[in-house]
Amino acid sequence: MKFRVNSHMSYYDKLYALNDDKLHEESRRLNDILWKTSESSPIYMQLLDMIDLANQVRAERSMMTAYREDTSKPNNIIEIGSIVETVYTPDYSADELLNVVVTLYMDKPK
Repeated sequence: MKFRVNSHMSYYDKLYALNDDKLHEESRRLNDILWKTSESSPIYMQLLDMIDLANQVRAERSMMTAYREDTSKPNNIIEIGSIVETVYTPDYSADELLNVVVTLYMDKPK
């Protein structure tokens, strides 16, 4: 198996340079090679890592596409109405307040 990668270009950079169709083909190619490779082979774990990296690139691209689509739409705020707050504070006279307090203490359950 040969990978044509420049000495100054990593596999990571190669994956990011591929378009979506080529990235899918690369992922499929790696999976085909993996199924033909014995688990005891020294390259088996490397293939798993390469497949994982390709899947990460695909996931990142799909998240970035979703983010761009989400940020390109204007935020539509739905106006559902307004709230009017009315505070009612009873104005008790001194006698009424005293009667209520005395009644509360006098009618206390035993």
